[in-house]
Parts: sequence; C-alpha cells; structure tokens
Amino acid sequence: QDQLQMNSDYKRQYDPHNENIIYLLINTDAVETPIGEWWLSIGYELAPNNIEWGQEKMRIILLFNPWLKEDPVYVNKLNEEELDSYVLQERGQIYKFLYSNSAMQPHDNVPWLYNQFKTNILDIVLLVLKLSKTNAGKRTSPFEVARTLSNMA
Repeated sequence: QDQLQMNSDYKRQYDPHNENIIYLLINTDAVETPIGEWWLSIGYELAPNNIEWGQEKMRIILLFNPWLKEDPVYVNKLNEEELDSYVLQERGQIYKFLYSNSAMQPHDNVPWLYNQFKTNILDIVLLVLKLSKTNAGKRTSPFEVARTLSNMA
C-alpha cells in the first residue's frame, strides 16, 4: 500500500470559540503530489513510538489542476476564459490518422461526449486508477498516468 510522503508544511490554529478544536492546513508541492484517492487519519503520540490512531478517516481526492501554474497540466498559452472553456467543456473529438508514405494523414474524427460532470464519474475514474496499480511515484506525472491508463485495454 502506498504511503503519501511528500514535501509539505503545515500550520495549525486553535478555534477561538472552542479550545478542543484544532484546524490544520497542509500545503503540498503540486508537482510532487500523487493524484488519486487518499484517506487521512489523525493520530497522537502517547509515548515515543506509540501512536494512537483515531477511528475517523477523511477521504481526500487529489487531482491535476490545470488552473495552477506550477501543475504539470497547466496550459500557459490560454487566458483564464479560454482555459475554463477548454477544461470544462463536455464535448470534443477523437481524431484518427493514417500513416501514408511515412506521413500521418487525417482520416476521420469521432464525436466524444466526456461526461466528466455526471454522477459517479469521479468515483469510476478513481476506481480505474486504482485498478491500474500505478504506484504513487508515477501518479505525479500526467504522462505516466495517461500512458498507464491507455495500456490497460
């Protein structure tokens, strides 16, 4: 099982109205953080090397972020409106090419309905990613993720 270890820093703040509540902010490096589903569990150290883990776990989903300049999927040739349109569209085309005389020639295109905002799509994508058995180190790269998923056929 992968363990998420990354360069990160955190800040904590106590709730001014309830001293039993602590807020944690964890900052991670967008380039080195593996995408996928993670579960956060909080523990406290009772004694050296004796950690008591809480029963509650919080689901965290990390994705590539095309709006973040430091992220590997960021497209710097688009302004924000163009980027929104490009990333959030629901339809596109799959282009087919034929090799002819050592050159690629456009052959056909097929409409593609992405359905990226349909119910359960994120869970399905996370399941496919899990079934790919791609280790955490490779899930930091959109190229490795795309290569792995395309080879699953």
